[in-house]
Amino acid sequence: MPRPRLVSNEHILEIARACFLEHGHQVSTAFIAERVGLSQSALFKRFGSKEQLFLQAMTPPKRPPWVDLLDAGPDARPLYTQLVEVTIAIDHFLEFLVPLLATLHAARITPHCLVDRDQPPPEIGRRALVRWLKRAIAAERLAADFDAEAFSYAYVGGLSLRRFLHQIADTPLPEPIEDYAPRHVRQLGIARVEAEASIEGVDPQRGDH
Repeated sequence: MPRPRLVSNEHILEIARACFLEHGHQVSTAFIAERVGLSQSALFKRFGSKEQLFLQAMTPPKRPPWVDLLDAGPDARPLYTQLVEVTIAIDHFLEFLVPLLATLHAARITPHCLVDRDQPPPEIGRRALVRWLKRAIAAERLAADFDAEAFSYAYVGGLSLRRFLHQIADTPLPEPIEDYAPRHVRQLGIARVEAEASIEGVDPQRGDH
């Protein structure tokens, strides 16, 4: 009967990812193995080569975790309140994703090689937001002519740009996402649009007043 593995592949990949993000693609497998608590030979036995270890550790998630928040809604709370929660979840994902993409780029590996070209993670998330907005339109919480596509690009694009600029400039963000998220959603006008839909005859309990 084979002996159980004391260190899971998932744990190794998590540590390897942290090493690659901190030191770049050039970090040695000896360094990673020491961090994991395994020998280099054991590391290669698991993953075959440094390149395979790098690719497995640095492959972006196929489905952003914050999509679950959108697929479950919108609920009865104001749309503004719900989008603030989603904004915080998106930023936490981007905090993980943007440095990962930068490290892949530095290693001259395009993320397109690691994800479905027709369903890249950011587009999966944007499409989930469009569906969420269209359900709000169907429930008459937003006007029938509300442009869900345009809103989704402005909403997700603005959050992504904030993180990408932070990555490029290597400077601290001016405020934590918990403080920024309400301003980001408010500037896109979702509370005002929902309130206007409510004034036009929608159940006021659904609106944001």
